[in-house]
Amino acid sequence: MSELKKIVLSDGSVISTKLDKDVYCGHFFSINKRYIINGKLDKSIKLSMWDDFSFEGYSYDKYNREVEDINFEFDVNDPLYFSLNRLLMYKNPLVIDDDETYGIMRKYMEIKKDNGIITIKMSNKTVNDKDYDFYHKWYIFIKNIGSDSRSKIEDDNIKYNLINFFRESEELLLSNYHQITMDEYLEIKKHDEKILRK
Repeated sequence: MSELKKIVLSDGSVISTKLDKDVYCGHFFSINKRYIINGKLDKSIKLSMWDDFSFEGYSYDKYNREVEDINFEFDVNDPLYFSLNRLLMYKNPLVIDDDETYGIMRKYMEIKKDNGIITIKMSNKTVNDKDYDFYHKWYIFIKNIGSDSRSKIEDDNIKYNLINFFRESEELLLSNYHQITMDEYLEIKKHDEKILRK
């Protein structure tokens, strides 16, 4: 049975989650964040973990061949910020090449923290290919959550940390109460001090 939850943030963005522990191959968890501007969808990002990982960006620019990149920002007020921040403690920036695209760094995702803002950037450089697929323009796939020679990720610690990211996000987004950790407290304090200095 699926557990669904919806969170509306103060800026109007909406985070929806789906957790299903009774599916084939174990545990399925997805996060869908929709960025709303003036009551209308501007863009969205969906992050999923099952027996593989997938990350998908969407905006109306997916139909525009001249637009290769899409960016999603997370600040300290976003519930996903802290689990993304812990993911980046291992490697910042974290660059992930799509396992389903032939070649290196032609379709990839970069997660980076800079000046207190975490950005997920998805890039697609395949626009001139004859098999270019605008429908999956910003879809990044990682084959298997464990070691797999078919995956471009050679460092298994990256997959291990992605699993931790999804587990922590699940706990943060689905629990009714969350006791902040020391790293969360320090991030909030840095953010508040930065605001006071302005």
